Amino acid sequence: MNGQTARRYIAIDLARGVALVAMASYHLIFDLEMFGMVEPGTASSVPWKPYARAIATTFLMLVGASIYLAYGAVRSTTEVLLSWKWQRRFLMILAAAMLNTIVTILATPNTFIFFGILHQIALASVLALFFRRFTIWALFAAASVSIALPNLISFDTLIGYHGWWVGLASLRPISSDYVPVFPWFGAVLLGLAAAKLA
Repeated sequence: MNGQTARRYIAIDLARGVALVAMASYHLIFDLEMFGMVEPGTASSVPWKPYARAIATTFLMLVGASIYLAYGAVRSTTEVLLSWKWQRRFLMILAAAMLNTIVTILATPNTFIFFGILHQIALASVLALFFRRFTIWALFAAASVSIALPNLISFDTLIGYHGWWVGLASLRPISSDYVPVFPWFGAVLLGLAAAKLA
């Protein structure tokens, strides 16, 4: 590993660390609100809501960048999907996502997390593999479409847990953490593009 590659990985790890600290700080406000220690609606107000979205965007861009750094040179997507390294990471994230769903069903059944950031990361870990060999401009174009799509089209048929995870339903669900495929997969594609550009 040369110095440039080492610095690149250190930068990714540092960015993850900053994002984790930021997430913890936001969730502190969220928890204080749940326990009535700050005004109701604080976590969903300015500046906290944009702050939370920036954190989620950072995490998902890091997912895209990490996928490219780890598997960008591997030509076969099947080879990646069959590798123990990828499967172990995917299963750990999927298990954490499922645990998150189960715990929130028990703790907050009216706003339980059925497709939050961990669910998005798990799915994006699969989808990103099929985009990693796109050109930088194709990735930027796909990211733009992904981000814009929920503002352009919506479907009544996607209302409900069978379709809300897509992000194109005409009615938004109530959930403590809702990070559907659209527009959020766009951040993963931006991460792929940024890593490729770097």
